[in-house]
Amino acid sequence: MKNLKNESIIVLISFLLVASCWQNKKTSIETKKLPSNFLNSAGNISANTMGIIHLDAEYSVKNNKAGNADIYLIHKKGGDWWIEQAKKNFPKSIVSRNRHAKQIITQDSKALNDYNKWAFFIDKKYLESKLESAEGGEFTSYYPKRNSKIVVILFEQKVGNSEWVAIDSITYKTDSEGNEIKTSDEKGSYYLSSEWESNFIKQKVKESNK
Repeated sequence: MKNLKNESIIVLISFLLVASCWQNKKTSIETKKLPSNFLNSAGNISANTMGIIHLDAEYSVKNNKAGNADIYLIHKKGGDWWIEQAKKNFPKSIVSRNRHAKQIITQDSKALNDYNKWAFFIDKKYLESKLESAEGGEFTSYYPKRNSKIVVILFEQKVGNSEWVAIDSITYKTDSEGNEIKTSDEKGSYYLSSEWESNFIKQKVKESNK
């Protein structure tokens, strides 16, 4: 009886430890916040053939003081429905989807309430500056720090909601050139954060068309 009691105590302690670790991880994600108007800090608007609108937010560009992010929007009626609307609005354009996306983002703020939004966000503390040059002259860009651990937080803003909520995150390492080192998951598979990102969005647009 004594051994059984001891085993029960050990099982209970183990459960509490696991629950605590899970709760701490969840809390550490949720304490991160994005401004409700973070979409205003994004540019380079485009849309693909699946009806996914994409923007990117660059740190220190368009008054963005939060960090870098890839942002995706999918209409509540689905990607296929959205493509049809783009064709109807711009029937003579071979890039109707891009024109439709830009019209919505820049001119129709109410329409944005009908979109689910996701932001794959890297906080400014994980970024470092790099001086680059182009025909217009020199400019500063920000990239993940070299020889560092980089945290990518996935934020979601659901249809009709003004708040960005952190729902997931991953951590990866960079090499001396700032390139991402493939990360091993719990099953031993290797992935890049870009693969995690694209797979998630593909699944969401698939779900939107059901």
